[in-house]
Amino acid sequence: MFVWHEYENAAEAAQSLADAVADALQGALDEKGGAVLAVSGGRSPIAFFNALSQKDLDWKNVGITLADERIVPTNHADSNTGLVREYLLKNKAAAAVWIPMVEDGKLKPNYIPMLLSIMR
Repeated sequence: MFVWHEYENAAEAAQSLADAVADALQGALDEKGGAVLAVSGGRSPIAFFNALSQKDLDWKNVGITLADERIVPTNHADSNTGLVREYLLKNKAAAAVWIPMVEDGKLKPNYIPMLLSIMR
């Protein structure tokens, strides 16, 4: 079922999305003691990342990874890892567990097993 939401501006939409994601993460934390969040990169989610980073969650039990990444060094302007580090892994979310897909411009060889071990 789809529910249509309308917002006055992008900041309001980002805050609403952050509220919904924080609620879902809290539900997983309550039920399973941990959660994994996969986010997309690009410039569009920056306001959402900023809002989510300020939520009161047990961040040390939340794993964060990427749904997509470019195979570039993490300090490259097009790196989604760099974007997540700058805009999401800060404030209260600085305590989250970062699960990198790419390191030093190369696909991390143990990425999938690491992700699966956290999800169990």
